[in-house]
Amino acid sequence: SGHGMMVMVPGNIGRRAVEKRFRFAPEQLLETGNAWDDAFELARPFGFRAFLVAGHPGKIAKLVHGPVDTHSARSGTAADILRGILADIDPEAEAAGETAEAIFSSSAPALSRRLAETCAERVRSALRETGAAAEVAVWLCGLEGNELGHAGDLTPWG
Repeated sequence: SGHGMMVMVPGNIGRRAVEKRFRFAPEQLLETGNAWDDAFELARPFGFRAFLVAGHPGKIAKLVHGPVDTHSARSGTAADILRGILADIDPEAEAAGETAEAIFSSSAPALSRRLAETCAERVRSALRETGAAAEVAVWLCGLEGNELGHAGDLTPWG
């Protein structure tokens, strides 16, 4: 690519949000769909130095287990993962709703931010530990493209 950095999003929500928030060339963007495992494997030979993994936590939270296929028929729900993270950071908090969006919208803003940042850090750690990406930043957004939280250095992306 000549850029050394790649932006990976699961689909339209993430794509629209990163196009508004970050600076990168169109050829740096890869829509992975559900196939995160394949996307990282295909990217490996190109020697990218850094990745920005971005999108809605309904998909991105599933990457706490590393680069997996995030299709609902082949992976657990993001809501279950987010409820577990929420319980870790605040055992008294109750996660209302059955979707990632409902959990975030029902939480107080400060707790929602902590949830997003903790989720992003766990995804970042999992991707680094599995060797999928040495340098990775994770940016989470809501359905409207608003930032929920992030982990890692966003500086290269503007």
